[in-house]
Amino acid sequence: MSTLSTAPFTAGVDYRDNPRQHAIYQLRNTPTRHYPFEHIVLNDVFPADYYQDLIDNLPADDAYTAAENGKYPERGRLMLSTHEQDGSQDDLANLPDNAREFWTHFRDHVINQNFWGALVEAFAPTLTSRFLDTCWLQSFLSRDRGGYAISPHTDTSKKLISVLFYLPTSEAVLDCGTSIVVSNQPKHNTFNVPHSGNWDGFDIAHTVPFAPNSMLGFLVSDTSLHAVKPTPPGTARDTIQFNVMMPE
Repeated sequence: MSTLSTAPFTAGVDYRDNPRQHAIYQLRNTPTRHYPFEHIVLNDVFPADYYQDLIDNLPADDAYTAAENGKYPERGRLMLSTHEQDGSQDDLANLPDNAREFWTHFRDHVINQNFWGALVEAFAPTLTSRFLDTCWLQSFLSRDRGGYAISPHTDTSKKLISVLFYLPTSEAVLDCGTSIVVSNQPKHNTFNVPHSGNWDGFDIAHTVPFAPNSMLGFLVSDTSLHAVKPTPPGTARDTIQFNVMMPE
C-alpha cells in the first residue's frame, strides 16, 4: 500500500507569480476555439514553482476512491469541494496536514470565484452577470490508471463549463489527453449522451496533448462531444477537474 504525500507547504509561500492571477492572465490572453464547440486550451497555466508544488502534493493511490456505481474502475477521485445542492462532501480529511493545507488553499484561493468568473466570461461574456452568483463549483482530483477510457459524450446539461487541469510529470504521456470529437449523426448531438463505449459514427478532430501544466476547458452544449482513448498499461493520468454547475 502506498503512503500519502507529506510534501511541506506553507500557505503564505511567496511564489514567483501569484498562482491565481497567473492562471487568469493566461486565460484572458488565450483565444477561444469555436469548432466544433467552444473550448480553450491553456499552456503554462500556473507558475512553474507552483506547478511543482501541485505535483509534490498529489496524494498517493490509497487516498482516492472509486465511483460508487462501479463504472470506470480505473478512475479514482478525491473531492476538493463540498456543496449542499448535490450533497457532496470533500475528502480532505483523508490527507495528512501538509497536503490538506495545500489543497484547501488551492480550492479556496486559486480556483475561487475570481478564476472561474474569468472562465465564464471567456466563453460567453453575457453569461457572467447572469450566472456568476447562482452557479456553483464542483472540484476534485482524479487519477486514471492504465486502461482507462471513456467513449464520446457531451456531459450533462447540469454543467455550464467543464475543465481539466493536466498534471503529468513529463511529456511521456502526451497521447493520453482528451479528444475533441465530431459526429454528423443528429442523435449524437444532444445532452447526456450515454457513455456506451461505441465509437461508430464519431471522428476525432483533435486530441489535446496531456502536457505538463496545461488545461482544457469547454462550454458544455449539445455538441460538446469529447472522449479519452484507452491509456497505456502502467500509466497514471492525474488531473484536477472542476465543473461550473448550473443552478437548480
